[in-house]
Amino acid sequence: MEFYSGPAVVLVDGEEFEVYAFIDSMRGMCMETWGGYLETGEHGEAIRLLALRAEEAYVRLPGSSARDIGALRVDECGVSFIGLSPSPLPVPIKRPDGV
Repeated sequence: MEFYSGPAVVLVDGEEFEVYAFIDSMRGMCMETWGGYLETGEHGEAIRLLALRAEEAYVRLPGSSARDIGALRVDECGVSFIGLSPSPLPVPIKRPDGV
């Protein structure tokens, strides 16, 4: 499992916002899962409203391309999300034998 905590950009229907991201990413033999929470800061209300009805939403970490996400829940501080494309984090494959 890999974890990222730091600055990111969220893109919602073409609009970009700077956020602070907390992302977990894990990969097994046949499946990769990732998701997390975006602290929306001063743009909170706009991002939360857009995220709930967005046709397209992406998160971009420094040094990575934008990755597709789906909003799961919004609250007064940010957005919980799940990754819908490959993780932006370099996650090694974890094999059943531990190798």
